[in-house]
Amino acid sequence: KKMSDVDAANTMDDKIEAHLLKVTERKEKLLAMQHEMKLSHLFITQQNIIYEKIVSKNIITQGFQASHSARNKINELHTTSSGVNGASNANTRNNSLQYGEIHFDTIAVALLKLKNMYGGWKGQGIFYDLGSGVGNVVIAAALVHRWQAVIGIEILQELHEISVRLIEKYKLEQQLSDSLMTTNVT
Repeated sequence: KKMSDVDAANTMDDKIEAHLLKVTERKEKLLAMQHEMKLSHLFITQQNIIYEKIVSKNIITQGFQASHSARNKINELHTTSSGVNGASNANTRNNSLQYGEIHFDTIAVALLKLKNMYGGWKGQGIFYDLGSGVGNVVIAAALVHRWQAVIGIEILQELHEISVRLIEKYKLEQQLSDSLMTTNVT
């Protein structure tokens, strides 16, 4: 059977209408994503202001110095207790304890992407930071999501002591700010 000109025009109209509907849906999704990104950016900016109050550059500098000092002590202990060969082994162990800093926005963007784009985690969840240093990532995580708990684990006592002071600053800021999320930070 041959399609009439009217039927062909109706079929074409249906195809155009379906295509326009898809384009409109895509545009709405893109606008929603843009809106979500703007909200995320605003949220990250607001939380970064609080983070900067808690985690000063001075604490980061103290952490760097404490990390190097602790690793030098470990080196000295292994060198004196095991002789020359011990020095080589101590340097190998020492190199496994690296100190580095991650900026707030890097942590915030990563956690928000995990949460919003990739399904996140069930419920509040627990955030662990192994090798937490001075605890700045622990504080950043607490500022980004309302976790059941945020736990930092650090092997170097000097860094742990700095992180305890940082957690106290976080808790004080938490008491002063109504907008700060309540998260158990340890």
